[in-house]
Amino acid sequence: MTNHTRKKVIIFITKSNWGGAQKYVFDIATNLSQEHFDITVALGGKDLLYTKLVEAKINVIELETMQRDISLTKDIFSFVNIIKIIRKERPDIIHVNSTKISGLGAVAGRLLGVKNIIFTVHGWAFNEDRSSFSKLIIKGLYMIMLLLSHNVIAVSHKIVKDIKRWPVSKKKLTVIHNGILTPHFLSKTEARAEFSKISDHTFSDNVIVFGSVGELHPIKGHMHAIKAIDQILKERPTLQIRYAIIGAGEIENELKKEIIYRNILDRVFLLGYIKDAANYLKGFDYYLFPSLSEGLPYAIVEAGFAELPVIASDVGGISEVVEHNVDGRLVEPGKVQPLVDAIYTYIDNQDAAKKQAAALNAKTKDLFTIETMVEKTKAIYLK
Repeated sequence: MTNHTRKKVIIFITKSNWGGAQKYVFDIATNLSQEHFDITVALGGKDLLYTKLVEAKINVIELETMQRDISLTKDIFSFVNIIKIIRKERPDIIHVNSTKISGLGAVAGRLLGVKNIIFTVHGWAFNEDRSSFSKLIIKGLYMIMLLLSHNVIAVSHKIVKDIKRWPVSKKKLTVIHNGILTPHFLSKTEARAEFSKISDHTFSDNVIVFGSVGELHPIKGHMHAIKAIDQILKERPTLQIRYAIIGAGEIENELKKEIIYRNILDRVFLLGYIKDAANYLKGFDYYLFPSLSEGLPYAIVEAGFAELPVIASDVGGISEVVEHNVDGRLVEPGKVQPLVDAIYTYIDNQDAAKKQAAALNAKTKDLFTIETMVEKTKAIYLK
């Protein structure tokens, strides 16, 4: 491997869209010291992560055959390409993210003698709604990745707890919470003006806006939130509330059909993808995060920085950010009524909502900064 003072690093990730894992890769690649590290990112596709990395002048390699779905032919080609990249770049460190490329990258790294293979676990796919057989196969693949990696970063303590009985050396496991830079928040009026422009509906300052940011994917639980808002509108028809979801994804049409079916087109809005969505958070009065499975989501931390009252599913590492009834409300995932009850709790007790939002704001600004995340990651790189 290279003997230069700067350590050569290749960060691998399967997809180049813009989700939590992609944001993590971008933040690590752009915030690690260029004096100490020479960073390359290898990824599948040329979506937003690819574009943002190129704009940031980070060296990027596209793996044309890499995709999330299983394809034996494409996966073999991807593995061969990963071997070629490692042979050419001769890295001191490879840092793998997301399930498929982590497996391929870890195997390739071991075969070629890379001295530090780091695997960041953003969440376990076996916690998702899958068949027992599928979960068993996935656990087997994870076991291989954990054994092949020299160091494992978990974004939450819950991730480590989920594998406490596995025969994996605890010495290689390190918890590093996700951290962020303070977003450039627009004012409430400015953010709502943009919502009004996108939706062709007036988001005036006097309406109560619940909001979510995230990929439109079944695992994010947006359908449950839509049903909860609909129930509240039926129970309290004079309540002036709106629900706005920022994000794009595979179930957009399904969510649209649900909104039409429930006849709430004037109350629930799919705003689509918005660049730097966190900047618009102050356009919300309350933040909903109804996800069914998570590691430690950036969205919750961003909502904390925006000083929003947060209602979130009690999954993954969310409870490591939000303590129930202290700086937010945690609810049982996958159910409508707990969401409804939590929304009523905040609407009917606005002073308590503001107090909890202020507590979450103080916590996130203290504990979940990008500087802390990068410094701890740097220590793993130099281990």
